[in-house]
This record gives sequence, structure tokens and C-alpha cells, in this order.
Amino acid sequence: MKRRASSPSSPAMLVPAASAIESSLRLALSFAKRPAGFDLPGHVPGGLDLPGHVFAADLISWIMVSQPGCRAGVLAMLENSVFFLPAVHLDTHRTRQKSGAEEMEATMRWYHYVAYFFGGAFLANTLPHLGNGISGHPFQSPFASPPGEGLSSSTVNVLWGLFNLAVGYLLVCRVGKFDLRKTRHVLVLGAGIVIMSVMLAHAFGRFHGGL
Repeated sequence: MKRRASSPSSPAMLVPAASAIESSLRLALSFAKRPAGFDLPGHVPGGLDLPGHVFAADLISWIMVSQPGCRAGVLAMLENSVFFLPAVHLDTHRTRQKSGAEEMEATMRWYHYVAYFFGGAFLANTLPHLGNGISGHPFQSPFASPPGEGLSSSTVNVLWGLFNLAVGYLLVCRVGKFDLRKTRHVLVLGAGIVIMSVMLAHAFGRFHGGL
């Protein structure tokens, strides 16, 4: 008579798995007691400001996915835990990230967009001065005589170009929360670049035969 193979759900096979799951759950529930700012090893950056119960929910969620045969046992253990609430809301992390993005958009003010527009203008004005200065060519600058029409040295143009680059950086990256993935932000920045570029092309074209 053939010996019957042990069923995956037999007690002999479930004991090691249950022991491992219990240890993992105890570890997860201990994270729930940690203060805000505690991070799990290898956790995705950006969640450093989330409370400890969110990390517990992340770890419990991983256990539920990686050990599908132990889901019932996991839920039974969680029902007896005072930290059952985080286990119910396993998507808390994603919800917090979504609400954070919505909050960031809500905190944008009209003057942030004005800053992005002028930031684009300063970035556009960087190119002709920095390009000609690095190439060693004299070029028009506000410091020439007459201003904007006479030629300044390449060194002056390099410094003027870097100044415009620094101002553009401050207006775009240090005002509000500029995001390249936000179409509205990019459109406002692009509008400043386009308008300033056309104006510069017309202004400098008079001196270099570009009109």
C-alpha cells in the first residue's frame, strides 16, 4: 500500500510556515509602535514622513501576497491584535501618496506660475550670452556702451549668462513645487522661454543680420 503524500494543508507542513508568518507578523506589529519617520530597509524613498503603522501595513501586505496559503491564518492572527486597523487599510501608503500629490497641487499659488514664467525667460536669456562668451566672442550685454547695443567681452557675457542661469534656477526650483510631469507647470515655463527667445531673436537680429 502506497504511503499517502502529505497534503499542503497538513499540520506537519503548516507548522514551519505558520511559525515564520507569526514571526513576520510580530515584526510588522512592532513596526506599528515606531514613531513617524522610521523606515523599513529597502523601502521606497519618499515615505519617510509616514507613521509606523503604514510600514506595518506594507509588511503585512507583502506577507499576504507572498504566502497565499496562509492568508486565513494571517487574518485570524490579526483579528486578535490591537493593531488590526492598519491591516484592514493595506493601501494606506498609496492613499497617503495620492493625497500628498493633491495637497501639493492645492498649495500652488498664482505667483508660483508667474515665477515659472519669468524663470523660463531668464533661462532663455542664458543661452546667447553664455554660448558666445564660452566661444570667446564679444556679444551685446546690458553692461556695454550703449547698453544692449555695444559689445561686451566674452568674460562679461559668461558671467552675465551664469547670473541668468542662477536666477532661472531660483525662480523654477525654489518657488513652489515645480514638477516636470505637471503639464501646467511645463506650459508656463515653456511660454516664458518661447516669448523671451522670440524677443531676443528680434533684438539681436538687428546687429547680426538675422532679421
